[in-house]
Amino acid sequence: MRIFELPTLTLSSPTATSWRRRALHLPSHLPVFLLALILLGLFTTHAFRLPSHVAGGTTSSINRAGSLLAPISSVASAGRRRGKALALFSGIVEQMGRVQKVEMDKDMVMWSGETGKGMELTITDAARVLADAYEGCSIAVNGVCLTVVTYTGDTFTVGCAPETIRCTNLGGLGAGERVNLERSLPADGRNSGHMVQGHVDETGEILERWQEGDSLWVKVRASPAILPYIVEKGYIAVDGTSLTVCQVDRNEGWFTFMLIAYTQKHIIVPHKAVGDRVNLEVDVLAKYVEHSMGATIESLRANIEALQERVAVLEGRGDQG
Repeated sequence: MRIFELPTLTLSSPTATSWRRRALHLPSHLPVFLLALILLGLFTTHAFRLPSHVAGGTTSSINRAGSLLAPISSVASAGRRRGKALALFSGIVEQMGRVQKVEMDKDMVMWSGETGKGMELTITDAARVLADAYEGCSIAVNGVCLTVVTYTGDTFTVGCAPETIRCTNLGGLGAGERVNLERSLPADGRNSGHMVQGHVDETGEILERWQEGDSLWVKVRASPAILPYIVEKGYIAVDGTSLTVCQVDRNEGWFTFMLIAYTQKHIIVPHKAVGDRVNLEVDVLAKYVEHSMGATIESLRANIEALQERVAVLEGRGDQG
């Protein structure tokens, strides 16, 4: 990322003045140091309060958790002000459902009463995630947040927008295929995975699979657009499953993760072969970090450039003296 490409500043002068006689060097690791300071500042300049039940019935003292968490805090607070909790996903798959029917060119009635062609997906064997469902609720299908249009005891239908079809693997589903399912999670509920929005960034290709003991390794190709947000030991959602990244190779464009025996039996990834596509959603906090720091880094860059210009002027005066 370009934000790390801060220049090294050197000030030297042969003049007798002591401050000019010494060279001022900003070391090559300074950008990382400055980045740490900026992150510390972001986490200590604003207030973020956890729900009272998390803090044992009192307001949490974890204030000043920074602007990085402010978007999350404000979304959750807005949901509570409306009298209901706003929903996200955790990446902990609740069950595997089965595709009953895929209609790619169904006539869908729009708000105006006119019809337009659209994709409708019918999922069955989904009794668990439909236990407290209602029309209009959200269910993640292979990690894609979709709106329930109709449902019965164990079957529901969802519509897929053109953008959803372009960015995910749902358009390639066929009858009988298994899919990962997860109900939406209240923002103030327990989260055993990480914060998954259900907004898939892209699909990746399975490059390799191999076994180590009772664990299954999987290597997935990802594009340069999302690789900067994938870090070792960080989170990523693969077909809606919250997983820990094991290795990342940005030059070759891939990352790996490992599935323990329990997870293998409860998600669809082990049933996929080399060459199959998986939905990828990076940890949204990485995007918040980049967005929150953008203006700060640009300001810092401008200040360094101004300082360099000032140093050049001072050195020019020293050389003339």
